[in-house]
This record gives sequence, structure tokens and C-alpha cells, in this order.
Amino acid sequence: MSIIVLVHDIGWNGLKNVDRNMVEYKLFHKKFADKKIPYSAAVIPAVIDYDMREWMKDNFYNGVTTILHGWNHEDRIFDGKSDEFGGRSVQEKRKRIELGFKWLARLKPKGFCAPFNRYDDELVSACHKASLRYFFGGYGREKTEVYEEKFGTILIPVDECIYFRGQSYRKYIEVLKNLPDREQPYVATFHCTWEFPNLEFPEFDEMLDVIKSKGIISVETIKKVVR
Repeated sequence: MSIIVLVHDIGWNGLKNVDRNMVEYKLFHKKFADKKIPYSAAVIPAVIDYDMREWMKDNFYNGVTTILHGWNHEDRIFDGKSDEFGGRSVQEKRKRIELGFKWLARLKPKGFCAPFNRYDDELVSACHKASLRYFFGGYGREKTEVYEEKFGTILIPVDECIYFRGQSYRKYIEVLKNLPDREQPYVATFHCTWEFPNLEFPEFDEMLDVIKSKGIISVETIKKVVR
């Protein structure tokens, strides 16, 4: 068994405002750095200024993989739901991805996860064209998701049972301890925006220790989908 750790919303603070100088994120990142935990850092490119980007470049250690989290995480409504990319043309989707990739190029982005966990095949294909190898899916909320390779990009479904929501850590600890063994890695999803108020809870550190005990891997160790 192994686990990939995914962290959403990097660039925002707990109020979903720009986290200038990474004031809050530094505390979150330190939790992972102290325990030497590799993780996929889902960064919102449009809210990142030069200083924030340079801080990440200087402090992201080996094992931290930059993932684009949309372009600006725009909460626009498409088909009655929040969706940054839904209803946009292929050209618009590609432009947003290319802008994000270019602005965060010094962080060497390797993948993508869609804001609000909503996406379509056009978006996956656009990520491949931007040389993004990994695409995190949205825990099967709206579609059946499996590990597969589409358009040259590896689609990695996240797991709803360990999709943390800034609370009930004791419940998640028990879920983690009892995860059934399987060949494909699980994905444990954090939102730094939701977790900021709880970083000093003993249960937060205990949860990280349980995740680590299961064997955390970098998403970049997945070279192909094994059936």
C-alpha cells in the first residue's frame, strides 16, 4: 500500500484571500517538511506574485511536485455548478493552462487538478499538450474514475474517504488505519485553506504520522498505469 498526498489551494490563506509572503502556508509547509513528507502542491497560479513564487522555489524540497490548480480558481457557474473551466472553448482552456504553466515555470509544474473537481476530456487533453503528465480526478463525485492514461496524461482518482475537510481528524485517523491494501496508491487530499486553523491540534500530527506509516510516495514515481 502507498499514499500520494495532494494539497489544494496554495496561494490562498484561510479566508481565501491572497496569502502574501506565504505567511500562513509557511506553517503548513513546515509540518510536511519536518516529517520529510513528499506531496503534490496544487498552486493557484493567478494569485501567486513574484515573491511567493520565489519562496516556493527556495523552499520546495525534493519530493514536492508542483501541480497547477486551474488558473485563478474562478467560482463561475456552469450548468448550475461551480466550475472554472466548464463551458469554455478548447482555446480558452489551453490558454489558462499555458498561462499558469508559464508563470510557474521556475517551479517545474508536472500536473494539474481542477478547481471544484470538475473537468472534461478536453481539459485533460489540454494538460497533455502543455506537457503536464499527471491529472488528479475528483473522487468520483460526478463520474466513475479509475487509474488510466488518457491523451498521454495519467489520470489519478483521489479517494473520498481520505478527502480531509479540516475537521473530524479522529475519524480520518481510523479510516487511514483500516484502509484495505491495494496495488494502486491512495490519494489523501488536504486543502491548506481548511487546515490552517487546525495545524496545532495533536490529531493533525497524528494523522500525518499514520499517513507516513502507510508509505507516502511522490506522484512522480508513477511512470505508467499498471492493471
